[in-house]
Amino acid sequence: MTSMMSKIRTHALLGTLLTAGLMLQSCAQDQAPDSGSGPDSGVAAPVTEEGQDVILARVDDTQITLAQFRDFYKDIPEYLQSGRMGTDQARDHVQTLIDMELLQSEALEQGIDQQPAFLSKNKRQRMDRLVGLYLIDRIKVGLTPSEVRDEWVEQGMSRTIRVAQILTSSLDSAQAALNDIASGATFGEAARMWSTHEKSARQDGDSGRYSNRLDLPPSLGDRLFALTAGEISEPVKLNRAFGIFTILAEFDADLDEERFRALYQQMYMDRSIAERRALVDSLRGDLQLGLEKDSLQRLLEITTRGAWDEPALDELTVYRYRGGRITGRDVVESVDPVDLGSLRQMTAEGMVERMGRTLVPDAILMAAALEAGYAERDDIVFWLKQRRREELIVQLRVKILAERIQITEEEIHAEYDAKPERYTEPERMILEEVLVATEAEAQSVRARIEAGESIATLAQQMSLRSIEHRDENGRISLTLADGRYLGRLAASAYKTQPGELVGPLPVNEGFSVYRMLDRTKEPATYEKSRRRAKATVNWIKKQIVFDEFLKDLRIKYQDRVELFEDGIERVATMPKGQNAQLQP
Repeated sequence: MTSMMSKIRTHALLGTLLTAGLMLQSCAQDQAPDSGSGPDSGVAAPVTEEGQDVILARVDDTQITLAQFRDFYKDIPEYLQSGRMGTDQARDHVQTLIDMELLQSEALEQGIDQQPAFLSKNKRQRMDRLVGLYLIDRIKVGLTPSEVRDEWVEQGMSRTIRVAQILTSSLDSAQAALNDIASGATFGEAARMWSTHEKSARQDGDSGRYSNRLDLPPSLGDRLFALTAGEISEPVKLNRAFGIFTILAEFDADLDEERFRALYQQMYMDRSIAERRALVDSLRGDLQLGLEKDSLQRLLEITTRGAWDEPALDELTVYRYRGGRITGRDVVESVDPVDLGSLRQMTAEGMVERMGRTLVPDAILMAAALEAGYAERDDIVFWLKQRRREELIVQLRVKILAERIQITEEEIHAEYDAKPERYTEPERMILEEVLVATEAEAQSVRARIEAGESIATLAQQMSLRSIEHRDENGRISLTLADGRYLGRLAASAYKTQPGELVGPLPVNEGFSVYRMLDRTKEPATYEKSRRRAKATVNWIKKQIVFDEFLKDLRIKYQDRVELFEDGIERVATMPKGQNAQLQP
């Protein structure tokens, strides 16, 4: 059992290291071993040139020192460390560092560093790091709390509206619904006749939600908040539909902590984007960015044919700027493979507009960062080297697991049958609620409930909650996922135990008072659980396959590894304070 737990911890640690990016803080290229201090017998641990650091192991010319060991493990939580004690624990931890060196060597031997996935990721990481630091140094967004409060007031963002909607699949249907209303039909009658959104159509179009500007995309929010109560909009183009809207009710919401935070983030992002755009515009001139129109036409000829592997793309210069160029290959690789077809019908103007969204700004920001010397900074050179090492191991692991793991339907079903408690529907919470407009009303409602009045009766008389989300007695059945619609109510209910009375609770629609009635979990069907069960089987197989792969690597490279036992003993006997978080 102890051995199994140790294996689990080792797998978890390696997985954490691969995903979180914790790698050795030094390597052979950064700290060459002292040529005069090699091991005599593979037992005595040599010291580094300064005589202060003990070498615990050596893999080819790469040494693993006590200082590296401490630095590596200082932030690793105890639950991810080896479950063994003393020398055995120290040896397990040193072996993890050795394994990572072996994985690095194997990745290079298998040519991972030449694979497109690795090269693309490495290039992206380099650009993101250099451009990110360049922008941090040049974009300084100032935003004070008073500016946020002023924006809330000046933009009328306290206004919170409840809308009714008619959603249709075509503009003709939307116009027909408007014609019916103009001929005397009520909005609700038109919604029941024309709306494709069944839930709101049954409620005369009532969406059942209150929203303010922060809850809606600007394109829709601008249209809705231009309406007065009772006014009906013209058809609004949505993603895959057309909508007609009217305001049913409204109230002014307070700028509470949550809304302040959301508005601050939005304003900060808007200002950051504006400053970035201004910086890019200035760099276009500074770096002498120029479009090669003949090359653009040649690019359009190639993309129209869908010739994504055309060798000429590599030589085709679409843009030039001081210090670099954007090639036809860059243009193609900047598009998600599933969207490549969109390039086939693109005009010259459309291609320029598309390149101008991210490809051109990224390229000239990268050129500016390179000119500014960011790539030569020692900390950046070291960071990029470490990311390259990490990505080599990540891509090797991806390759090995993809080659060696197959999952059958029988294995998925066996996992589902063996662990029924793992595969349940999301916990369902049943509560009774009264929703009112003001905090004072909510306090009064709570007092009446505590005095013995029925929540069901009060809900019938007073609740503003849409009947779409409750029954006539105020009873709501919800899961945490319903936070998309019920917001803070769902989040609060998740923390509430049966029998508790909660409120006044500020929510988007006003103030809520509710009592939790019950919380239940029901078994999920195999069809609903299959994806999770498959993921579990996949996870288990990854541990087994990776364990076998590591064992093979240790055998393959055993003649290239030296482990110094007295160094391991020194780690094991160090006081806990010197041994980072490792157990003595």
